[in-house]
Amino acid sequence: MGIVAGVFAGGLTIALVESLGHAVTDGQTLFIVAAVGLGLAAFIGGLVSRKLSGHGFTVWVIAGALGCLSLINVFSFTHPVWFVPVAFALLAAGAAVSLWIGKTQEAIV
Repeated sequence: MGIVAGVFAGGLTIALVESLGHAVTDGQTLFIVAAVGLGLAAFIGGLVSRKLSGHGFTVWVIAGALGCLSLINVFSFTHPVWFVPVAFALLAAGAAVSLWIGKTQEAIV
């Protein structure tokens, strides 16, 4: 339950951040917005999964799922060279912060 909810929350976060990014900016800055959105998605999705499941490993499952889905996006059209390392560094950072913050909280269920 926690993993499914975390992937859903992460996907929704990416969709919202990228929608706002398209409304506000264009060009190369959209890739910055997408990379930040991926990190934020790992953070939000990780918090949701950890809170619902009570297990820290679910944060990394969410990060892995979001990473795999992001690779599909990367191969679907051309991205700047810097995008992949920056996006995956932000993904890992978002998951790590989510894990760290989640340790101080108890599970809901």
